Amino acid sequence: NGNYVIASDYLQANGSDIKLLIIDGEGNKVDSVVHGTISDDFVKTVTVLPDGGLIANGTTNHTPEDPSRVSKFYYPRFNAQLQLLSANDWKGDDAQGEQNVGNKIMPIDTAFVFFGHNIAETQNLNKRKRLAYFDVTNDGRKGSGIVYLGDNNEDIETSFVMRAPPALLNAFFIVGTSNKGTLSSSVRITALRSPLVFDVKNLTDKLFDKNILARRAEGVSAAASVASSPQGFLVLSNETRVTGDTDVLLSKVDLSGREIWSINFGSGKDDAGAAIVELPDGRILMLCTVESDLQKKIALLKMNATGQLLD
Repeated sequence: NGNYVIASDYLQANGSDIKLLIIDGEGNKVDSVVHGTISDDFVKTVTVLPDGGLIANGTTNHTPEDPSRVSKFYYPRFNAQLQLLSANDWKGDDAQGEQNVGNKIMPIDTAFVFFGHNIAETQNLNKRKRLAYFDVTNDGRKGSGIVYLGDNNEDIETSFVMRAPPALLNAFFIVGTSNKGTLSSSVRITALRSPLVFDVKNLTDKLFDKNILARRAEGVSAAASVASSPQGFLVLSNETRVTGDTDVLLSKVDLSGREIWSINFGSGKDDAGAAIVELPDGRILMLCTVESDLQKKIALLKMNATGQLLD
C-alpha cells in the first residue's frame, strides 16, 4: 500500500523491547507497536507478508519455559493491525548455552528461512560463531531442519541474504564475514540452490564458498550492503585500519562468486559505507558517511560500471 515498516530496538526501564513503526511515503506515522518479554529482546529485520502482516527476526534472552538469560532466535509475528499472532523462540541444541542471534528472513514457498549465527564449542573446545539457518512454517512452528556453516577454526556471521536473478541462476546467496582465527577477516559469500534442503552431513545443496580478501591487513569489519547487478552483484563492506577507523571497500562479484574487481574509498580518517545500488545504465550510487574536519557527514558517491568516481 505504499507504506514502509521500520524495525528497531526500543529501550525501556526494564530492558530492550522490539518496536515496529509503519510510516507512509511522506514519513508520517501510520501505526506502531512495542512488543517484548520480561527480559531483553532485540530485532534485526522485519518482513511484510502477502496478507499485510509482519514477521520479525531477532533475539530474546528470556522465555517463560526457560528463565535463563541465554539468548535465543526470536521470531514474533503480527497481523496487518499489528496485533501479536505468535511469539516463538528457538536455540541450537549444541549451542552450549551461548548466544543465538537472528539476522535475516527469507520467505520461500510455504515457509520462512531464518538466518543468523550461534556460538558453539568446537571439537578443540574453542568457542566459534557459526552461520545457522533453519525453517519456520507459516503458522510459526519450527521446521525439522537446521544447517550450520563454518569450520572449527572459523567465525562467520550473516549480513545479507538474496536470491539470484532466476533467469541467470537458480540460487540463493548468503553474504557475511569470516575470520579463521587471525586478526584479519574477509567477506564470505556462500551460494545455495535452496535453503530448504537440510542435509547437514552432506551439503550437496551448497554451490560454493568464496572469500573476498580485505585490502588492509586488519580485515573487514562488516558487510554493509549488497545490490543485484545484471551479471552478478555488488558487495559494499568496511575495512578496519590499525587506528580503529574504517575505509570503504566496494567489490563486484559474478554469479560464480568470482571477484571481478574491488576498489577502496577513504579519506584516511573514519569513513563507512551504508548502501549501494546499481542504476539501469550501469552506473553505481553509494551512500556513506565520511569524516571531515572532525565531523561526520553524509556523502553520496556516483561511479561508473567499474567503480571509478564520476564528476
